[in-house]
Amino acid sequence: MSSRAAAVSRPRTVPVIEPVPPESEEFPHTAGPVVSRSGNSLIVENYPDLPTDICLKSGRPATNQIVVSLRNPRNPLTWFGKRPEIEIGLCRKHYENHSVAVALTWSLFGVGMILLVVSVLTFSYFSILVGLVTIGVSGIFRAASPVTSADATEDFATVEGVSEKVLDLFPSYEDT
Repeated sequence: MSSRAAAVSRPRTVPVIEPVPPESEEFPHTAGPVVSRSGNSLIVENYPDLPTDICLKSGRPATNQIVVSLRNPRNPLTWFGKRPEIEIGLCRKHYENHSVAVALTWSLFGVGMILLVVSVLTFSYFSILVGLVTIGVSGIFRAASPVTSADATEDFATVEGVSEKVLDLFPSYEDT
């Protein structure tokens, strides 16, 4: 019998499927969303849904819900660009304040950009400085509205600017 015929006549070997062992307890699963209070701030882990039926700023009934990026008004690197977001409820007064801040942000940013481009084209160095300052001031409005966070990451934030009434809805951070 030739080697070719022997290879054909041998039964094929089927790969053995081994079961996957269960996950070890060395790497526990991440905890679910958690909200607690610490002082005058909310500690938010894994970004749960916050109550949107009450105003986060005043504790009154909310009239509008918005998605807000958590920015740090003291850090210019967080004023523009992608940041972690949460959905919050705002009463009429705080929603109008937020709307004015958004309008001021983009108006000043647009004016600053136009001034900057025209100044570069005309080589007016003082106007370039004024354009940059205008853009910077627009970032301040963007960062300070309506709630802020100095330490927001992808899974944790300390939300500042929260009403005492809203803080009372959540357990203390030390208790969790």
